[in-house]
Amino acid sequence: VDAASRCFAEYGIAKTSMRDVAAAAGISRQALYRSFPNRQSLVELVLRHRLRELVEKVLPAALASSSFSEAFLDAALAAIGYVRSTPDLRRLLRETSIDEACRTMLLPDDELMRVTASLWQPILDWGRARGEVRADLVDADFIQWTGTIVLVYSAREDIPEDRLRSLLRGQLRSEEHTSEPQSHHDLV
Repeated sequence: VDAASRCFAEYGIAKTSMRDVAAAAGISRQALYRSFPNRQSLVELVLRHRLRELVEKVLPAALASSSFSEAFLDAALAAIGYVRSTPDLRRLLRETSIDEACRTMLLPDDELMRVTASLWQPILDWGRARGEVRADLVDADFIQWTGTIVLVYSAREDIPEDRLRSLLRGQLRSEEHTSEPQSHHDLV
């Protein structure tokens, strides 16, 4: 994982070869191919590893928030900050379209989506138990929407954190303010 991550950060995803990763790991190319059939499998391994790191860092703090909205904002901002500060993830976003990144990371039956859900599902469950999340909210839709928002704003490094907080807060609407969702953005 570390060797592939270093190579992706240094050379970029498209220019990293299996030979580069094998050399960085100190193993033969054949040994690498026995475990990973292609570069995409290495990309997915690095993504899973990074997402698990993110969940471990972000989830405990989010669940200590005072409300679901604050937990969502804290987790989303921490996730965006993590992606922006992690060289291999930043490189991946620069070299990949948002559409391709979303399809890679947010396919419903994919391992990467399950790891993504391991961050957002506990926050949703916590908010629902507190009565702060609409009962009719479809968890999978919210998780996919949130993952997409995080990817889009992670790629927009020109938007400072205070502006991001304002933009994200604007996406959340309390059920107290509206009885009918006015758009797909009115999720909570």
